[in-house]
Amino acid sequence: MSYAIRRARIDDIEAVRNIETASFADPWSVSMITDDILDRELGIRTFVLTVDGHTAGYYFYYPLSSDLANLAVAPEYRGRGYGRILLMHCIEEARKDESPELFLEVRESNLAARKLYQSCGFEIISRRKDYYTHPREDGLVMLLRINDGIKHEDISH
Repeated sequence: MSYAIRRARIDDIEAVRNIETASFADPWSVSMITDDILDRELGIRTFVLTVDGHTAGYYFYYPLSSDLANLAVAPEYRGRGYGRILLMHCIEEARKDESPELFLEVRESNLAARKLYQSCGFEIISRRKDYYTHPREDGLVMLLRINDGIKHEDISH
């Protein structure tokens, strides 16, 4: 199987929404997804991962706040490493932006996602009480230090 990652387009909205609905108890609305895919003012970046031409996953990255807002893989593509591929792509986007860190929130009970994030270097830095609804649950804020706040040109030899 061959895969590719590219910027999301308007014709990806339905596939992203379907994965969102299959992945989250409180999925984003079509208008929220559309707004983020079409964003031109805040620099929101939405990427989709396709496998043999089929949308298998996506993520939303907010560079202004260094936030990985949502990452999901379609149920039929889970367990094949595509979540890690998307996550590593997002980390590389943040690195290109010279962001010193990348944040995300995850449900406390989402052990598979937590394991993935921790295996890529994310650390739990705080808890948001009752952050999620449907069902109500705490959210864990996780942080990855990317560039240690040092730009390559700042390093003296």
